[in-house]
Amino acid sequence: MRLTLEPITARLVIVAPDDARAGMRSGSGFSAGANDFLTVNGRYIVDPNPDVPTDLPVLFIVDWGVRPNPGDVLIAPDVLETIYGAEEIVRQQFGWDLQRRIVYLRAREFHLKTQTITLWMDLRSPLSEQFARLTVFLRSVPAEEAKEYVDLRLSDRIVYK
Repeated sequence: MRLTLEPITARLVIVAPDDARAGMRSGSGFSAGANDFLTVNGRYIVDPNPDVPTDLPVLFIVDWGVRPNPGDVLIAPDVLETIYGAEEIVRQQFGWDLQRRIVYLRAREFHLKTQTITLWMDLRSPLSEQFARLTVFLRSVPAEEAKEYVDLRLSDRIVYK
């Protein structure tokens, strides 16, 4: 037997796509997130300890049929690094606080919800390109025009609502 310790990096809430579109109601989906966590290596764990820190970021995982077993790698470590890197850029360069992190496993994309809008990002193109598109968008369109989201996934245009 080999025992290794991995620091916990996030609390998890796993929901089906329909629940995600409905606003991720509390208690919907596979997991309410009370004891479901993700380690720094992307491993899914269930911790029965009620004394786990509650100030961890929450990651909403959206996909049909996501039913991980404890110990499964749910999100690759490089994907976690990309998401956390994007969060840091949002805070440092744009001064926005995050309210929600949503990861769409099969689509290989993630959404970062700020106080005013949600940034739709993917794992296919570099973060630098996506944030360059956001910078161009903010220079050319008044920020208040984007009331719901800004889609940064497309290389040839920016879609917003």
